[in-house]
Amino acid sequence: MTVPGTPPPRLGRRGAIIALGILISAVALWWALRGVAWTDIAARLGDLHPWTLLAAVAVATTTFPIRAWRWRYLLRADDGRELPWPALWHPVAIGFMANNILPARLGEIVRCYTVTRLAPVKFTASLTSVAVERVFDALTLAALFAVALLGPGVPHGIMIGDKVRFIGVAGVAALVLLTAAAFRPELAVRAFRALLPRGRLTDRLASLFRGLLDGLTALHDPRRLLAVVAGSVLLWVVNAWSFALAFAAFGLPGDLWTALIVQTFVVFAVAAPSTPGYVGVLELAVVAALALYGVPKDAAFAAAATYHVTTFIPVILLGAWSLARTGLSLGELRS
Repeated sequence: MTVPGTPPPRLGRRGAIIALGILISAVALWWALRGVAWTDIAARLGDLHPWTLLAAVAVATTTFPIRAWRWRYLLRADDGRELPWPALWHPVAIGFMANNILPARLGEIVRCYTVTRLAPVKFTASLTSVAVERVFDALTLAALFAVALLGPGVPHGIMIGDKVRFIGVAGVAALVLLTAAAFRPELAVRAFRALLPRGRLTDRLASLFRGLLDGLTALHDPRRLLAVVAGSVLLWVVNAWSFALAFAAFGLPGDLWTALIVQTFVVFAVAAPSTPGYVGVLELAVVAALALYGVPKDAAFAAAATYHVTTFIPVILLGAWSLARTGLSLGELRS
């Protein structure tokens, strides 16, 4: 109860992030639907090929076992042993379920916490492994984007002064350099410092860079490093394939080249704060990307929203099953 005359309670940092996420999702959803009639969307849904959509959902769901398989090369038990499959799979399933139902991207923290409950792993080690995983994801996406720009049918609107192509090529170069730096971290840090002017900011950036390389120590074995790189490429090619199948289910451009470009739009869009499950921002990213190919907004939105909802269901079911198997509770993970 608030006492009259006292100031209202201050909105905490997490509350501000949640409020910002809701606002961004609402604006994105409004923008994606602007000028679109619901009757047109309903008509697009009537032309849906259900079996092709089901294949898209099945392919999208296979990305989660791929994530767990890749994670085993990034994370080890405290004594250096490989983690058993359940200790990898259940945190992935629970973490991605949490991303869809909890605010503020808590899924990654939930995933890191869950693995510490199932295996002798320090929380800092699991957190570092996920951070390194995200670096490989970003660089792999940029590299695949560069490859997709060399494919057929790339719309001219995407080539703005060749800046987009440069970003893709830079991603490929960064992935190669990061892989090389994993083997010679001291040399890499010295080179990093040499490229920047001396000062406190450079010291802090070098410290962050060294921390990232420390997270790559598990990859000093060339076989493990190759597995992480191959797993990253496989993950995002399969994910793009699921987009291609979803678009084909609506009679839209369903080739892999288009899907790789749309996927890049989507992944970087959902990195912004939003509601749990990235409502609105995913749809807007798909609508914006497919507009470059001349796809009407109603068709793009129908495909994006249907893909979003149908791929959401397996994630929730798999996460709930893993919660039941591990004996953990959603309340414990939320706290």
